[in-house]
Amino acid sequence: EALYDKIFDKVIFTGKAEIMEVRRIPTYGMASNCYVISDGRESAVIDPSAKLEYITAALADAGTKLKYILLTHGHTKSLTKLREATGAEVCVHADDDEMLSDSDKNAYSLFNAGTQNAKSADILLHDGDRLKIGSAAVTVIHTPGHSKGSVCYQTGHDLFTGDTLFLDSVGRTDFYGSSAEALSHSLKRLTDLPGDYTVYPGHGESTSLERERQHNPYLKCID
Repeated sequence: EALYDKIFDKVIFTGKAEIMEVRRIPTYGMASNCYVISDGRESAVIDPSAKLEYITAALADAGTKLKYILLTHGHTKSLTKLREATGAEVCVHADDDEMLSDSDKNAYSLFNAGTQNAKSADILLHDGDRLKIGSAAVTVIHTPGHSKGSVCYQTGHDLFTGDTLFLDSVGRTDFYGSSAEALSHSLKRLTDLPGDYTVYPGHGESTSLERERQHNPYLKCID
């Protein structure tokens, strides 16, 4: 059963994925998703877009040590506060590391007052890298398009797609480092993955890769 408080910015969805527990924190406005994934011993936060107090509440609910802050791309909101509060290592693809220290490149200045100029990531990721969270392995799939260094994180048959793939839609390509052509190639790579996956996107509701293959207009038109 899901624990679901219908007030935005306070929602924590708790579900058992194939390998890891997943806690989803959707945020008001753009329906961004922050995820806390845990194997029961260690946790990672994927895309810290939610307020710090809700992320720490989800971590407390998981009852595990936070090991990594995993960014699917260089757009982020609560990164600095979470990093300072927990000391967890920040991971981002090497092509997006430059965005963390520039509020224009990371789009923070477009949607928020002030600036967010975070330090460089602790771990620079590349396609095919594998991270261990407790006993679980998380594989990095480089999917440029929304940004140069956009990635998806795959563990078992669960796929955290960031702003690459959504339910019935895909990520925008009008930001710094975006490329519609690169996104098309990345979507083709995802559609070619064997079998089905549960898709946990950076915005909106969860879906499945097979459903998106059949119904997502952006995937259906890929040659």
